[in-house]
Amino acid sequence: MNPNARRYLLSGGLLLALAAALLVTPPATFVGRGATFIDTQSWHSDGGGVPVTTTAYLRSSEDMRRFPDHLGEEWFMTQDLQDEWRHVARFFEADAFISRNYATHGLYVPLHLFIIDSKYTRVLHSLQVSYGIQGFTTFETDRIWIDVSSEEWLAEDSPNAQVPVVRALAVKENATGGPPLERRIIQYFWVKREAWGVTNHLTWIGASLPVPINGSLEKHWSLLTNFTSAVVGHLFVPDDPDVAGTVAEALWIEGGVSLAVLGMSVAVPSALLGTGLYVARRGRNEPPPE
Repeated sequence: MNPNARRYLLSGGLLLALAAALLVTPPATFVGRGATFIDTQSWHSDGGGVPVTTTAYLRSSEDMRRFPDHLGEEWFMTQDLQDEWRHVARFFEADAFISRNYATHGLYVPLHLFIIDSKYTRVLHSLQVSYGIQGFTTFETDRIWIDVSSEEWLAEDSPNAQVPVVRALAVKENATGGPPLERRIIQYFWVKREAWGVTNHLTWIGASLPVPINGSLEKHWSLLTNFTSAVVGHLFVPDDPDVAGTVAEALWIEGGVSLAVLGMSVAVPSALLGTGLYVARRGRNEPPPE
């Protein structure tokens, strides 16, 4: 084969293979934070998880420290509990964690926020373990959906404005048989990097509030839900169902110059292949030198 033809064919083939590999790659490989899922299941999913895009990393202590002291106009941090909760983080083999108290006007007890990220997922799955080490023994749980009131979640083109959370009432029983020593309401969820099956990395996000031993909890649940909504609104935006799954789809959706880039990524290697084939064919048709 003509050496020039071989050169054209090899170059065109390599460029076309490289272009094809890049075009079918998810855009998040190169840009963005990547899609995750908010779910109330840890080991598995029943299809009820909500796809979201993270607006902040949660995988290092430095990232965690960037979490704001103020959430919206209502919530403000009153105490950083990193040192007091470090033994809890060690128990969960945490890669990073946040432990803080927040307050709002009219709330006279601290609301506790605990975020923990760990690749040792076996220790994050049980509410009984998470709060059992604090002395709570009785748990009543159910799964609810809460509204997220941030602007991004309320946009008209947002796919939904709700996320699932586990709601729990934890009770610290009195060993002598008397009234409970403490009651605490909790809302929490998991952030998973996969939508199915066993995940190898979890972020657990939970908020809890001490409540009276007796009496209605309606007001307290409302405050806790408001805070959880603010946390979700700060850390996540709803995943856009029209976001492209591949670079090729992203360029097509973007249009304009992106379409030209898409076309060139295919046209240039194709032109090289075409030139190589033409040179090879012409070489076969030329008479051999005498």
